[in-house]
Amino acid sequence: MMPSSDPSAHRSAASHSVVALLRSLFGMAHYTLQGVMHGVSSEDARRRPEGATPSIEAQLVHLAASEDFLVNAVARRSTPLLATLYSGRTGFDGQPPLTGWDEWAEDAHIDLAAATVYARGVFAATDYSLSTMSDADLERMVDADAIGLGTQAVGSVLALALQNCMLHTGEISAIKGAFGQ
Repeated sequence: MMPSSDPSAHRSAASHSVVALLRSLFGMAHYTLQGVMHGVSSEDARRRPEGATPSIEAQLVHLAASEDFLVNAVARRSTPLLATLYSGRTGFDGQPPLTGWDEWAEDAHIDLAAATVYARGVFAATDYSLSTMSDADLERMVDADAIGLGTQAVGSVLALALQNCMLHTGEISAIKGAFGQ
């Protein structure tokens, strides 16, 4: 369901720069998500486990939209893909909030297939963005007030996007486990 990027593709360059290492780590995180999402049906993706945890599809949308915003809007100072290339084609309505998104997820109508295509686009854009950066770019300061973090280095914003991807991949895996998968 997710992109079939090979995490080994960036391994040899990873020892030469921090950006190359970040690119490799994002590749591995996206590859891991692909494995976790394997075999998840639309029905299972919509199911909510007991408790307050949002569904698998909501986790995926949050993960992709957050990465889109953090990488494209904050780090690159550009417009997120959900407002440009994927406008009206993300598989969900509007832009989920970066915080409090679990409340948004309760009423969200998500098309898993379209959301997966959008996520693939976001991941490809992240990889491309990282392929054009230098280590010096990671030190550039950007406005992260939209996420309540004030002014941050690009490297910190990218680290947050990576951490969010890994965290929600774990959440998806745990939900699958709760469903006996």
